[in-house]
Amino acid sequence: MKAHFLMFLGQFVAAGRPTVHVDRLLNYMSHRYSHSTSPLSQDWTVLFKDVLEMEDDSHLAKGIRALAPGQLVYGEEQNGFGDAYYKAAPATLDLKRRFRF
Repeated sequence: MKAHFLMFLGQFVAAGRPTVHVDRLLNYMSHRYSHSTSPLSQDWTVLFKDVLEMEDDSHLAKGIRALAPGQLVYGEEQNGFGDAYYKAAPATLDLKRRFRF
């Protein structure tokens, strides 16, 4: 197990950190949820309902559920990232719909 961890750590360091494109997230507009991507009309119930209707993917539900408290706690920030948590939720659901495993 120790050898596996060291191999993983070595590969992670060698690959470097991936670039995070925050502007893409903040400017993301979902076609499916375009009615609810405004911070003024954040309707998490629509997102929760859709994630529960998806095939059995408990990790997706946990991810969406984890974004909601983040938005409640940090959603009023005036640093330009105010609705980032809420925009990440529809982006995640849209991404899941595009990829079938």
